Amino acid sequence: QYIETAVSLSDSNSYHFLYLKSLQNLRAHKYESASGYLDQLLRGDIELSGNQFAIATSTQSYLQLQLGDTTLAIELLAQASISDIKSAVKETTAMTNLAELLFRRGEVETAYRYIRQAMDDADFYGAKQRKIQVGAILPVIASARIVNIDQQRRSILKYAIGISALSVLTIALALITWFQFKKLRRKDLVLRQ
Repeated sequence: QYIETAVSLSDSNSYHFLYLKSLQNLRAHKYESASGYLDQLLRGDIELSGNQFAIATSTQSYLQLQLGDTTLAIELLAQASISDIKSAVKETTAMTNLAELLFRRGEVETAYRYIRQAMDDADFYGAKQRKIQVGAILPVIASARIVNIDQQRRSILKYAIGISALSVLTIALALITWFQFKKLRRKDLVLRQ
């Protein structure tokens, strides 16, 4: 009811009207229609503040996830995060969601950097709700990062052992070849005499 009242009181060419119409459709699970209103909003016909742009792109990202386009959702969350940073808004939602999507995609290092930044932002304001939200995903990403680092360390160790074994084998073959060559020279000298 509040959204309907706000829509009826808003100018049809305003940020509030288009955003509220998208929310109305979102709540009714009409994702295509909701996305259309946000596309209208993000086209650039209406001048948006950094915060409004971040909110609209973040919401559009959610809609794209519902419509199955993860790549576009990640791009939109990146834009929302950049807008938050440019606006000096220490809002962690877009960056947290971005980190989570990147983590699901397997980009653990990047996800870890973003989730750490989101936690730093939440700590900056002391926002308990944001700390809880970020704290729910941070350990999962951090542990995956540790596993990745451990796997890389093991791979490096395997390569180092392999290279060492090849080096020892090469030296052994060189020594055998040298000794064989030395024997042949002695036999050659004996034959010449």
